[in-house]
Amino acid sequence: MSYTDARLNKKVTLRRYTDLPALLYMLRRRKISLLNPSNWDDRNDAYYLELYRERKNLGAVLTLCFTEVGETYHHWKVFSPGTGGICIRFDKGRLIEYMLEINGVRAGPAQYKMMDHIRQDTPSLEDLPLLKRYAFRHEHEFRLIYESTRPMNVRDFSFPIECIDRITINPWVNEKLADAIWEIVRGLGGCEDLIVGQSSLINNNEWKMIGTKAT
Repeated sequence: MSYTDARLNKKVTLRRYTDLPALLYMLRRRKISLLNPSNWDDRNDAYYLELYRERKNLGAVLTLCFTEVGETYHHWKVFSPGTGGICIRFDKGRLIEYMLEINGVRAGPAQYKMMDHIRQDTPSLEDLPLLKRYAFRHEHEFRLIYESTRPMNVRDFSFPIECIDRITINPWVNEKLADAIWEIVRGLGGCEDLIVGQSSLINNNEWKMIGTKAT
C-alpha cells in the first residue's frame, strides 16, 4: 500500500530528522527504535505521555516522531543540527502498514490545540499521546507509539529496508564528507540501491542562477 496525494498524484512520505549514528544503527541492524520521551525539550508533551502511561497502568509508552511536511530549515536546525544531521524519508504507506501489524503499536498525526480549546473541551485520556500546544503546529508531527506493560526505555522493531524512500545528508557538511557518508551507507549490505543525496536548502545553484537573470 502506498499513500498518495490525490491533487498532486504524489506519494506521501514521512521524514525523520536524526543523526548519522542513528542512521547507521538503523541500516546495519534493520531496526527502527522507539524511545522514552522523558527527556524531551517540550515538557508539556513529555508530561502528557507520562500521565497517559500512569493512568493506563502501563510500564512504558515509547515514541518515534516524524514530520509530514517537506524539507524545512527549522527541522534541520532543531532536530538535526550540525554536520552529523541526517534526514530519513520513509514511504508512509509501507512503514505504517508494517508497524501497525505489531501488537501495542499505534500511529497518528499530532493534534495541535490552543489553551482556550482545552479549557473549554477537556481532552480524553486517549487524546493525550498525540496532543500538543498550538505553537508547535508548524512541525506537522506524526508519531509511532508503542504501549507496553513492561518498563523499558527503548524498543527496537525490525522493519523492511524498502520502507526507506531516500536519505538526505545535511546541508552544512562539506562535499568530501558528504561523499564519504554516501559511500558508507551504500556500502552496507542490502543498501546498495538506497537513494542518498545532500540537501541544497541553503546553497542551491539553480536558485542562484535564476537570481542572476533578474532585470
